[in-house]
Amino acid sequence: MEGLKAEHEIEVEQLQEKNQKLRDQVNDLKDHINQLAEMIPDEPEEDPKEDPIEYQDDDEELTDGSITDIEV
Repeated sequence: MEGLKAEHEIEVEQLQEKNQKLRDQVNDLKDHINQLAEMIPDEPEEDPKEDPIEYQDDDEELTDGSITDIEV
């Protein structure tokens, strides 16, 4: 009976050590995630290539001298 109890205590200690190592790894990963999150800007930077296209209203007169307004 004493042998089983001692074996059980050793098993419990090993599991507790393994549990603590896993907890430490989880905490390290959380810290790393937080560091990476701090590197992400709060607002995305505007890309000049992605400016919205401004469409010209059809009712406006073209003033750039284009030949598209020639009446036939």
